[in-house]
Amino acid sequence: MPASFLISFPDVPANAMVVTPATIYDTDYPVESLSYGTRHSYGRLATATTSTVITYDLGNGFSRTIDHLILGGIVPLISAGVTQAKVEGSSDGSTWVNQLGTTSGFLSRSFYGPDGQDLVFTPTVNDQLAGTLISYRYFRLTLSGGGSHKFSFSKAYFGAWFDMDKEPDNYDIESITDDVDTWRYTRGHLLMTKSTYPRHRITVQWDGVTDAKTKEFFTSILSNPYRNKVFLYTSTFLDPLYDNRLMYCQVIAEECSAKKQRGAGDWNDITAVFEEEL
Repeated sequence: MPASFLISFPDVPANAMVVTPATIYDTDYPVESLSYGTRHSYGRLATATTSTVITYDLGNGFSRTIDHLILGGIVPLISAGVTQAKVEGSSDGSTWVNQLGTTSGFLSRSFYGPDGQDLVFTPTVNDQLAGTLISYRYFRLTLSGGGSHKFSFSKAYFGAWFDMDKEPDNYDIESITDDVDTWRYTRGHLLMTKSTYPRHRITVQWDGVTDAKTKEFFTSILSNPYRNKVFLYTSTFLDPLYDNRLMYCQVIAEECSAKKQRGAGDWNDITAVFEEEL
């Protein structure tokens, strides 16, 4: 049984050998923005249409079994009236099998995140396809509905969760308020030039993690700078995410650590630090 605190990185999109959009994306809002970059990096089609499909090929001899789909920054999709969002899998790139998502109930799903602008599908959350999740080489993401528009949104993460195989042993949460820039006029009054919402900073500690899982954490989450933006998800205990179920964060890799005590055997204490991306 998976832990309730999980990490999503762009598993299938980042590991795909070939990513093929069926419709051309705007050069200022490329399809790559759906897998990498900040919260404000969006993907958007160059021309309005009634549906969009992106196909991901993991390459010969490679496959994945997915267990979640996350769509981030979906307010434009909600505004446009999108009805369908789903991922399908295929062994040959020709015959497709439903995996996760919805064919008609997009607007009635439960939206998550601090601002309610993210959507997650798992076999037990929001999913309406009830597909059999098995290993496939090819995947395709389909969005449709809402008339003709450019299907603008921020992120499409899907694949296998990173699961530490145990619940966190400790966590610490705090809010970070950026300095506010001001300009003081000669008569003494101030002009505020920048003000932002406080960001959440989350420190999570796991004790007794195996050597194999520690290596996987460094390989999947820490060692690749293109994967340092992740979604944190908690299915049961919402406290570590300030009562949110889903949160888009940057991994602060230089503050993460794994410690092994002498004589402890297959035992590692891992500390990971995440900061919310606004």
